[in-house]
Amino acid sequence: MSPAKYQAVLFDLDGTLLDTAPDFTTAINLMLSRHQRPPLSENDIRAIITHGSAGLLGYAFQCSEDDAGFETLREEFLDIYFAHLADKTGLFPGIAELLTALGQRDIPWASSPINRGALPARYSTASPCNRHRSPWFAPTMLSTTSPTPSPCYWPASNWA
Repeated sequence: MSPAKYQAVLFDLDGTLLDTAPDFTTAINLMLSRHQRPPLSENDIRAIITHGSAGLLGYAFQCSEDDAGFETLREEFLDIYFAHLADKTGLFPGIAELLTALGQRDIPWASSPINRGALPARYSTASPCNRHRSPWFAPTMLSTTSPTPSPCYWPASNWA
């Protein structure tokens, strides 16, 4: 890492610091099983999840956000996902070293999850990031869904 002076570093949490694909795989495959549909591979899910829950559900159920019943599917998926949040999630390779290096250089950092507006308690306590003392930002005033960087803008513009 360059010795450049950074005021702070802000990360998106899911899919950037944390590899959440295994928990997404569990959730969508449990849901698919409930609906008598075949499971998806983790590789398929990794390719699709960048498009958020809408992309994942669209692929898995051949539907779009405009379809009747889509929001019901999304809520079902998020309920299952939050029930299995952090079961298999871990830091991506090299992230622990990066966070340690930031700490050694006294560079503050934070992470901003994209979710239903509040970070589930299980995630905040089970996350491997907690070993690196990250502040969490989950601004409830944001109504956006993934994929969007807007949850990162709020803490960046309000950094103390």
